[in-house]
Amino acid sequence: MYTVHPKTIPQIDDWMVAEEHISYPALMERAGEALAKTIATYAPKNKPVLLLCGPGQNGGDGYAAASKLKGLGYSAVTVDLFPRVTTEGASKYHKENWLARQGNHIPLTPAELLSQGERIEGVGCVVDCVLGTGARFGLSSDLADLLDFMNALSTIRIAADMPTGIDGLFGRADPHTFLAHHTVTFCAMKMPNLFAVM
Repeated sequence: MYTVHPKTIPQIDDWMVAEEHISYPALMERAGEALAKTIATYAPKNKPVLLLCGPGQNGGDGYAAASKLKGLGYSAVTVDLFPRVTTEGASKYHKENWLARQGNHIPLTPAELLSQGERIEGVGCVVDCVLGTGARFGLSSDLADLLDFMNALSTIRIAADMPTGIDGLFGRADPHTFLAHHTVTFCAMKMPNLFAVM
């Protein structure tokens, strides 16, 4: 096993695009496919899969995974936790693709989603695609409350690349960090995945 520093990931992506002639949306589709395969391994097929999406690349991974899950016969629901923030680049591509496929998509802030807690309790899997390796230490109070609620559920929890709440640069974990049963890392294991501390 080898690890990489989160700061090197954009450089690796740029190299893949330049040298291997792979587009950024195609790279994200690969990540979404890997995430969907892991979800399909652990999540029951008779219950919805709830994907919590942020506005950045982690959110894009979630939308790409949702499309793959729909193709596998899963009921996938994406929640845009930052509906007032514009999604760009490859993430925008996969979000629009998901919506074009008539994917089940709900724009709700963390506080709004938390107010519908009874509906959340019926899902078979919660997938954290909120904040990625670029996140720094410290969560907003409403997002922290939502993650605490998710952590208390008796359902499978899966994180994309790095659980929300971990500082991707220094590896410090917020007390309200998403407690994933499984984390799907892309490209390579990131150092904070192994050494994050509360």
